Amino acid sequence: MKNIYHTLEITKACLVTLALSLVTVSCSDLLDKEPPSSISDGSFWTGEGDAMLALTGCYRFQTGWSHDDFATPQGLLYLDFAGGNGTEKENFSTLMASSNTVATNSNLRWFWGNAYTQIAKYNVFLENITDCPMDGDKKEIWSAEVKCLRAYFLFNLAFYYKDVPMLTPSHKLHKRTSMPRWKLI
Repeated sequence: MKNIYHTLEITKACLVTLALSLVTVSCSDLLDKEPPSSISDGSFWTGEGDAMLALTGCYRFQTGWSHDDFATPQGLLYLDFAGGNGTEKENFSTLMASSNTVATNSNLRWFWGNAYTQIAKYNVFLENITDCPMDGDKKEIWSAEVKCLRAYFLFNLAFYYKDVPMLTPSHKLHKRTSMPRWKLI
């Protein structure tokens, strides 16, 4: 019986020690640090060099033959094949263009998702370039470049999917708007 009480006392002491260590560690700023391997928007946009890096990143599309996208060789070939200009052995393009294609088709989902990934990247650039300390003329030129890239993806979404949400920096997902699409671009 003494062994049970002794074990309970040790267990209780361990739990109290554990609780105290969790409370004292969680109250310190020791863990509230920015990750050194990533860059936050707050610490990145400090000058023209950072803006140039961000602009260069806007021209980085999904790489190689790995994704269905409006800007990759594989994606453009699939769209060409689905339009009747060729064939391929996996039958993806036939499934994309058939009359019984469903919205859960993985190729269609990738085109949709990759386009909005690129658009989100462009929106981040356009939101942050305005406050970046740099030459105003370059800001305008670079913003125009990114708006053109965004328009390319928005055009393809509207062309292939028809009525799609055209998200711009001032129109977030949580807002509902009744403006015509042409005003959102």
